[in-house]
Amino acid sequence: MKSLSRGQWCFDVAVAAAFVVIGQYELRFLPESGYQEGSFALNTVLSLLCAVPLIVRRRWPLTAFAIAAVPLVIASLFTVHALTFWGMGVPLVILCYSVARWSEHRHASVLALGMAVLVLATYGIRTTAFADVEAYAFGGALFGLSYLSGAVISRLTRQGLALDAAMVQLREQERGRQSQVLAEERARIAREMHDVMAHGISVMVVQAGSARLELASDATKARESLLIVEQTGREVLTELRHTVGLLRDPESAAGADPTPNLAALPALAQSMKVAGLDVRLEVEENLDLDPGRALAVYRVIQEALTNVLKHSGPGKVRVTVTRPDDLRIEVVDSCAGSAPKFANGGGNGLTGMRERVGMFGGELVTGPEPDGFAVRARIPMEQGR
Repeated sequence: MKSLSRGQWCFDVAVAAAFVVIGQYELRFLPESGYQEGSFALNTVLSLLCAVPLIVRRRWPLTAFAIAAVPLVIASLFTVHALTFWGMGVPLVILCYSVARWSEHRHASVLALGMAVLVLATYGIRTTAFADVEAYAFGGALFGLSYLSGAVISRLTRQGLALDAAMVQLREQERGRQSQVLAEERARIAREMHDVMAHGISVMVVQAGSARLELASDATKARESLLIVEQTGREVLTELRHTVGLLRDPESAAGADPTPNLAALPALAQSMKVAGLDVRLEVEENLDLDPGRALAVYRVIQEALTNVLKHSGPGKVRVTVTRPDDLRIEVVDSCAGSAPKFANGGGNGLTGMRERVGMFGGELVTGPEPDGFAVRARIPMEQGR
């Protein structure tokens, strides 16, 4: 049921009152307007029945039209009566328009057109002056145009509402997409932060512990360890500054410290050697990787070496990066003393490695092997391959 504003109600009441006045004036003082035959009392009642339903033409359009049309049809079957132009004809046309414009019932249009046809068809039964082609054509044109206008406006209104709803849905989808992008960006930054911090702090902790133990017996070695702590701290700060810089302004950060890639692997291996790991690095030549995959390779190897340093301590580690078909990464710790502690763990390190590899449709496998504890990753060179 349609809800109307106070202004709409007042407008429809004013329109109905105006046509009541016009209809009564027409019956009394304009005998040449339309067809005025029959009883004055009956014509007065029929005129009121045509005008008063205009009050509810928007809320109950089909009922309003029926209140006006049905009495006319019944009266036409049994007696002669008036059918004035302004007081009865125009209100009927407005009511027919209102059915097409406002009615929500499925078959309302058929019923409205049927009632309009009955009004015209039955009026000529008793009123012979109306029974000519010109009168029927004029009446049919009025009802037809009013109904067509209402139907067109109703359709355009529904399309406008549907378009507004679609725009609202698109805006909601866009907000959802932006939220997803922000969430993905936060996750990416969190991974970068974790990788940088975990690697750097692990090296610093190991070297600080070594310096503490050697401080009394070998001051030179202690100084070397503390120097490594200082250098590693500077590197961590540099990477963190670059990551935060990318977040704030990607363009200004683009010319600063580059994002780690395959070219940074020798420096990573060297830093681990200084920390006590005997890292043997084997990287296939001429690996042409996009920046995303190159960063993933670097971070997977960095996290794997950091885990070795934290859980296994100094030892021999073999790192290989090859591309027989897909890109393959292997980090094998031959001295994995306490490796089972993190072999099946769900910590942020392994989770971060899996997420990085999973971004490209790859897979990560970790676990003990005859040669030691191994981290193996496969990254397809084409998404979804």
